[in-house]
This record gives sequence, C-alpha cells and structure tokens, in this order.
Amino acid sequence: MADDLLKASERQEDDHLEDLAEYVMECFDRSKRHRDSIGMTETLQDCLRRFRGKYTTEQLEKFGGISNYRGLTGMLVRSAFSWLKDAYFNAQDKPWTLEPTPEPELPESMQAMLDEAIQIELAKAMQSGQVGTLADENMSMVRMLRNTASQMALDFAMESSKGMSKVIEDQLLEANFRDVLSEHLLDICIYPYAVLKGPVVRRKMIPVWKNNKYTFKVEPRYYIDRVDPKNFYPSPDSTNTQDGEFIIELMSLSRARLNEAKKMKDFYEDAINLVIDEADHQYSRQAQLQVTDNVDTNLDGVARNNTALKGSMYDVYEFNGRIPGETLLEFLEMHDRIDDARDDFGSEVQTAWGSIDPYEDYESTVWVCNGVVIFARLNSAKPIPYRGYYVTSAYKIPGSIYGECIPLVIADLQDELNVAARSRVYNMGMSAGPIAEADTSRFADNDAPERIEPWTVYPVTTNTAQNNNSAPAIRFQSIPNVSNELTAVMEETWEKAHRISGIPPYMYGDGQGAAPTLGAFSLQYAGATKGIKTIISNIDNDIVEKLIQQMYYYNMYYHEDDAIKADARVNVRGAAGLIAQEQRQARPLELLQALGPILAQMQPETALALANETLSESGYDPSKLGGKIGNADKEASNRLIGNSNPPQPDGRSGNVEQQLAGGQIPAQQSGPA
Repeated sequence: MADDLLKASERQEDDHLEDLAEYVMECFDRSKRHRDSIGMTETLQDCLRRFRGKYTTEQLEKFGGISNYRGLTGMLVRSAFSWLKDAYFNAQDKPWTLEPTPEPELPESMQAMLDEAIQIELAKAMQSGQVGTLADENMSMVRMLRNTASQMALDFAMESSKGMSKVIEDQLLEANFRDVLSEHLLDICIYPYAVLKGPVVRRKMIPVWKNNKYTFKVEPRYYIDRVDPKNFYPSPDSTNTQDGEFIIELMSLSRARLNEAKKMKDFYEDAINLVIDEADHQYSRQAQLQVTDNVDTNLDGVARNNTALKGSMYDVYEFNGRIPGETLLEFLEMHDRIDDARDDFGSEVQTAWGSIDPYEDYESTVWVCNGVVIFARLNSAKPIPYRGYYVTSAYKIPGSIYGECIPLVIADLQDELNVAARSRVYNMGMSAGPIAEADTSRFADNDAPERIEPWTVYPVTTNTAQNNNSAPAIRFQSIPNVSNELTAVMEETWEKAHRISGIPPYMYGDGQGAAPTLGAFSLQYAGATKGIKTIISNIDNDIVEKLIQQMYYYNMYYHEDDAIKADARVNVRGAAGLIAQEQRQARPLELLQALGPILAQMQPETALALANETLSESGYDPSKLGGKIGNADKEASNRLIGNSNPPQPDGRSGNVEQQLAGGQIPAQQSGPA
C-alpha cells in the first residue's frame, strides 16, 4: 500500500499524468461557462423557487417584507406530476414491449440442423436423377423446411423476447426504477430538462442461504439513477446526450463508495487511495485551479465548494465523450499500459485498450476526483452504442438539449398574480383605516398627535392666520378600496395560466367549470390531454425507449442465459396510448348513461345483462358484482335502473307491457342508470 501511494504521489508531479485530468476539467470549465452565459444556472434556481413559492432575499427587501406568494406554479406542477404518475403507474400493463424483428435469425444450433436437413433433401433429389415427381417432392420438402424454420425462428424469438422482458422487469424492480422514475417525472415538471442515468453497475451484498444459515456474497447489480439537473453539464454543441462532444456529471460520492470502487474493473486503486489519504489537504493541482468559479451555488442559494469535502463526501467529475488519442496514450504510458514502444511518426500504438491512433478521437469514460484520474475506460469497442444518459423536457426546443417547463411557461402570469396579490394586501391595509391630516399650528404647544386614539381630547387654538375657525384641526383622507378589482385581475390571471399550461382546474378536483354531463366531460378531457400527451410522448421517446433498449443491449452482451437472447426490438406502447385506452373505456360508460331511460323499461335480467356487457367493454369485471339474481336482487335492480314499475307476474315490466299492448311508449322515468 505504501509503495502504491508513493508511486501515485510521484506521478502527481509528472506533467504528463495531468493531461487527461486537465482535459476533463477544461471541458467542465467550458460547459459551465456556456451554461452560465445562457442563463441556465439562474433559470434552474428560479424554477425551483417558483415551485416552492419563495422569494429571494433581494425580492423581499424590494417588496417591503411582504412574502405573499400565490402558489399557482406549485399547484400546476403538482397536478401535472400526479397526472403523469397516473399514466405510468396506474396502468394495467407496462408502457413498453419487447418484440421480435419481422425476420428473426435462428440460433446457430437450429440453423445447423436446418442446413443439414436441406442438404440431405437436395442430395436425395440429385441422386434420384429425375426432374420429375420425386425431385419436385424433394424441393417441396426443402421449401417446407425453410418455412418451418422461419416459423420456428419466430416462435423462438417470441419466447426469448418474453424471457428477456421478464429479466428486464426484474432488473428494473431491483434497481428501484419506480421511485427513480417518480423523481424524474417531478423534475420534468419543475426544470427545463430532466436527466436519467443507467444502467449503472454497482456491487451489492446479496444474502444467500447455505448450510442452514445465511451467508453474504457480493454481486454486481444494475441501477438507474436520477441526475440532478444542476449537476449535468453537456458540451455547448450538444442537442442530445449522444451527438455532442461530451457529457459531464458532477457526482458526490462517499468514502465508502470510493472504497467499494477500488476492486471494480477499470478503477485505479492507488489513485483512490491517494485521494482518500489526502482528503484533509487542499490540492494545488493546476487542472483543478484553472476551473472558472470553483465555488458554485446550489438551488437554495447556499455556497458549495466543488473540491473534496474533507473526508466525508468527494466531488467526482464523470466524463463521457470523445478524447484525443494523444491524451489517452500519454495517460496509458504513465500507467505502463503501452504494449509497444511509440515511434516519432504518430502511427497507431498497441495498448491494453487496443490500437490507438494519436490523431483520432475515442469515446471514453473518465472519472476525476481532486485532479486525479480514478477511473478510465475506452468505450469505442463496446457493443453498447449509447452513452448512459437520457434527457427530455416537458416542452422541447428544436436544436437544443434544454427545453421549457411549467414554471417557465407561466412565469409572467405567476409574476402578474403575485403583483396583484401584493397590491391587494397593500390596498387592504391602506384602506382599512383613514389617513389623518393635522394642522400642527392649532395644537397647544404645537403638540400634534402622531396617532389618533379613541376617547381622547386634543386641545386646539383658533386659526387666526387663515381666519377660518370652521376648518377642523384634523381632517381625514380615505384611500379607495380596489380589492375587488385586484381580485378580478387575479382570477383572470389564474384562468389564463390553466389555459396556457393545458391543465384545467377540474383535473385536480376543482368542480368549478366541470362539464355537466359525461359526454361533455369526455370532450373536455380529450382536449385537456393534448398537452399532457406531448409530455408523455417526450418521455416515451427520449427515456423509456432508449433506457429499455440499453438494458436489452446489456443483457444480450453480458447475461449468462442464452435462452433469452434473440433478435428483438423495443416497442414503446406509450403511456399516451394508455390514456387513449382510458378514454375508449369511458365511451361505453357514456353510452350506459344515455341508455338509462331505455334500461328502465327492460326486464331486470335483460337490463343487467346489457349493463354487464357495457361494463365489460369498459374494462370492468361484472362477475365480481355478484352471482345469480334472486328476487331481492331483482327489486334492488329495479331501483338501480330507475324502473318504478314492479315486474308483472309473467316477469315483464309494466312499462314494456303497456308499450306492447297500446303501441305507445309512456313517459320515461328519470332514474339513474
């Protein structure tokens, strides 16, 4: 251990080793300056404050200490968040499926058997020496074998896809994906962009029952992480997470997490030991000090030091992107991972990572902590095409990785509402009591009162200068009360915010403005869901599809069970489709309501049969409503469907009997369906 620390310390003094860490920190500096220049850092802070309904200290001083903040933004954000959770968590089925490609490939073993069978049939046809019936039969057999093989390939791919889907579902469950997705959905509503990361491989202690007792073993597990938008730094040229030069995430890792990483692949134990050993000392590395504005501010306005937090938490910069081959070669050379001596002509060099050209860029992952590279890996040869980050926005802006969110969309209306609310408070306070005007020359000893007190006598003198003895020494001025006008402005602003955000009041339980009938409500609901469908579509395309595809690639490459591996693709069913399904389910209920007067004239058994069929189409299980209908149930059903006329002895209702006998339909009863 001492030798490793000594070697690492010696390498800290070597300028060559600093090149890779310095490159990462320069990229971070460039991304941070760009994000600050476009105002995104300030925007993130402002969005969170609006969601929480808080003013800054400067704003409170400007407003005279009045902290009246109308929580319009917070209410709309929470409503949209609940709406998204219902779409993704309350659906009966998951919003994605894994399906085979139209022409999946056969496994190698089955393909070998098919080739052998075809060769046998072709040999038979050639041996027959006939171009006639026998040869035709042999060729028909070949075609049948090919068709059978295609069907077998499809069946195999179907079963393998089902197995793969089950594995991915279990992995998402172990990764606590439900809670992570919930946090991600809230980020989408609050911030201009939201970020997920995964799958991330971590070591986990697994209990194992062996020899009649529990033992523990350490196994790698997949995890899905929510990335704080504040800690996400894409390159200035990024329009998504894959096309830009790099992505950098600022992570805070504990001492325990760093120690766990030492035994994992591609981590440098001596570098981690050096970081931990020197945690209580401030590094003076050139790469770290060149970062512009090393002291950041979190979303609550609290200063945060981006260097290591003295033995408790460590700031780690995770770089994912393209790095010049020359920088990688210098790093590998210092770690003795160069297979051949480098020449002076810049040709490719064989390394432990493969052949590297100094004039090419290579997709890599690098972790830097306190100016020390603690993890490095070349990703160019990986079978997984994606960087492990997924970004989306509630309202996307073409050509930008950043988008918009509810706090930004209604920012002007929220400010207008706050101004009206504060003005109303001011006005109510000013108009609650009169303002007194006092002629100080008329008070004895010029002792004019500063406050008007009840049951008080103020001695005054005659105003000889103006010769106006009738003018009172104290006159009152009243401030007009305009609170009603300001309330009307607030209500108008409130209504505008709902229209612009696409979240109507009745979606969070406000009965005002709700549709009187199910049909009208269905129309309103269909219109209201257009806005939320856009958000859901962004989540499906940018998050769900890409994440499940990444999980599929990982399992295809690393999973031990070959039975689940097949040529398949991710099909995003879409939570938007689930919402449409809910709307389709609501239509039979609307029909049932419309058929209420007709059901009231039917026999109870017939009416209930029709109602059960309608409920079945709506996704309900009528069998759970009860079994065989008895006499008591018949009476209850009559009341349920609004049939005030009891059944006749022959089992028919009075209304139907009258209709058949007289040829006329009597007045309908208005009972509920």
